Amino acid sequence: MTHYSMNVWAAILLALLAASASCAFRTIDTGHVGVTTLFGKLTGEQLPEGLHLVNPLKRVAAMSIRTQEIKEHADVPSSEGLIIGLETSLLYRLEPERAAEVYQKIGPRYVEIVVTPNLRSVIRAVTAAHTANALYSEGREGVAQQMLNQLKPILEARGVMVENVLLRDIKLPDTLRN
Repeated sequence: MTHYSMNVWAAILLALLAASASCAFRTIDTGHVGVTTLFGKLTGEQLPEGLHLVNPLKRVAAMSIRTQEIKEHADVPSSEGLIIGLETSLLYRLEPERAAEVYQKIGPRYVEIVVTPNLRSVIRAVTAAHTANALYSEGREGVAQQMLNQLKPILEARGVMVENVLLRDIKLPDTLRN
């Protein structure tokens, strides 16, 4: 080999090493946790926010652990069979230490798969047990508390912390409003 070709091979090798090293650094943004997989298998390693040196063959999925809000509008029945328009907010967050479990068992779309359907179900179940008047008057806070009490054990068993349920707006049927 000539001196020139050895320099070319050395440059190519150096470029490949530099490219591999740059792929090994991962940044996890503030308010997120990184879940790592290797060849499709969960490694059990979770990365906190910041810069990390990671095996270039590992994939890192960032999952938010910040408080998030779901706004849900539903037409729900009251105990007397009236249909009430109800706007609800759910404040929740992913438990950081259970992010890998949520990623493995439910996936990154856990909000669509577990949180939203359970919120809808609880809203309907709780409002059906109350009169329209109770939802609109002083019983409003009690209804929100019942929703919170029912949602907490369901979602916390799946790795999602429920912070609060807020009743934002209630629209009574025209017949009751008159």
